[in-house]
Parts: sequence; structure tokens; C-alpha cells
Amino acid sequence: TKLKLENMAAPKPKVRLRALSDNPAKNYMFNLLATDIAASGATRALDAGCGRLRNYALFPRAYVGIGHELRVCMLGLKEQAKRIAKRGPPEIYVMRLERDLVFLGEFDLCVCTGTIFYTDDPLDVAARLADLVRKGGTFLMSDNDHSRLPAYLSLLGPRFADVNVTYWGSTPR
Repeated sequence: TKLKLENMAAPKPKVRLRALSDNPAKNYMFNLLATDIAASGATRALDAGCGRLRNYALFPRAYVGIGHELRVCMLGLKEQAKRIAKRGPPEIYVMRLERDLVFLGEFDLCVCTGTIFYTDDPLDVAARLADLVRKGGTFLMSDNDHSRLPAYLSLLGPRFADVNVTYWGSTPR
């Protein structure tokens, strides 16, 4: 479903709302993520909030992950050892998303799902991540606080006139 933005001076971003399944057993969000990552055609991707690297296999070879806890990232590297041996080591940074991320360079794809709502300033983090996406790239994100959606649209709309943005929301109750 396309969002209609009214009474905004900023250009309308390309945004798709996705409903998450009420049945976690179907792992609907994982399927959406896999589909959207594959559709992006990315060659270099950032997984902002990589955790245990559960989604590592979905990403292109040029994978950069940011996790905030060393123990969790190390566990992920151990769990993905066979896959890493086949495709080469990922580039992993242990740091907070609130830091300056410019040193990472540009990406065709930035994914931040299940993470941004843990940060001190989600809108600032979204802006920092958005700045890393190349023109024509893709930014996939989710936030459990859906009241921030209008603020995200206002913030990201001008940045993403030429970038695909997908925002996943939960199913209304």
C-alpha cells in the first residue's frame, strides 16, 4: 500500500507499509526481509543492528554489520562459521548506532529492523543511516513505536526522492 502524504512540502518518498504476521511460527517478517533484500539487487549492504548475524545469509557478499554487544556478535560469528568459511568474513563493528557512521562509506542497501527503537534518538539514527544509502539504493527499517511514522516520513521524504524506503509496521489490533 502506498502512503499518501498530504500538506507536506517535501517530495513524496516511495514507501511501502508491510503488516507483520500475528503468527510468529510463520516467521513472516523473515520472509519479507529475504524478499526485499533479494529485490534490492545490492552489492554492498549494512545490517544496522546485526546481533547474532541471523540474517547474514540473506545479504550480498559485501556485508557490513553493526552490533552493540561484543559477546553477541562473537556468538553470531561462531554460529555462522561454516557460511563465513565459504563466502569470506563479514565486516563487523561493535558500537552504538548513535555514533558517526560516515567512515563506513556508502551502501546499496541499509537494513535496520528490530533495533532502532532501542536507541536514544531513533529519528537521528534513521537520518544517519539514510545518509549512508546511495542514490537509487534501498533502506529497510522497522520501529515498534508507530507514532513516529509521520516524523520518519517528514525526515526521510526529502532524502529519499531517489531511494526506495520500506517501513514495516505491526498489524493493528
